Amino acid sequence: MDGKDKAKVEAQARQTKARFIISSKNLKEVEKVTRQMILKAKGFDPENPPESKDQQSPNPQNITIKGPLRMPIKKLVIHCRKTPCGEGSKTWDRYEMRIFKRVIDFTCDESDIPKFTNVVVGTGVDIESVIAVED
Repeated sequence: MDGKDKAKVEAQARQTKARFIISSKNLKEVEKVTRQMILKAKGFDPENPPESKDQQSPNPQNITIKGPLRMPIKKLVIHCRKTPCGEGSKTWDRYEMRIFKRVIDFTCDESDIPKFTNVVVGTGVDIESVIAVED
């Protein structure tokens, strides 16, 4: 074996830990993206999900999935007076924005990551990824 072949074998043998943090104001979009990533990682087509949880995937992959972990909902609340001048009765408006967050951890080969990260992301959905290679 020459140096290039050894590098390929080492790259395949290395396990990669990937953490994806999905957040949005829209809960349905967060759940949709999370479900798509998990189904693709298990080897299923997100358009045709399995009927039962015990069903074997058509093309099994060596991927370990932990999650989705549901993080606490972050509530941003603003109270403001309705009247700009301060005269009249003291009435207040209350505005609230909720941010939903999910965390998924994958342990897999480096070559498997693009297989489950190719998902359709709706507007307003943020995905943060952290990828670490184990030695």
